[in-house]
Amino acid sequence: KNMSIYNAINIDYLKFSNLNINDIESDLNLSKFISLVYLDLCFNKIQVIKSRYFSSSKKLNTLLLFGNRIIFIEENSFNSLN
Repeated sequence: KNMSIYNAINIDYLKFSNLNINDIESDLNLSKFISLVYLDLCFNKIQVIKSRYFSSSKKLNTLLLFGNRIIFIEENSFNSLN
């Protein structure tokens, strides 16, 4: 239900991640996901997309967010994405 499993393994080269249908609400720390190209965050409880969430994920080309409770997206949140 949280991303603590990723703290225990080396995720520098993780390319695909499916974190859908969890209880993720906020404060996504994706700074270690530098090689991530696909991220599924569908059906969580995310309400706010902050500009720093994807700043390290420069290779990310697929981001799935549907089924969340997004009410606000900070300016420039997706500028670092291709």
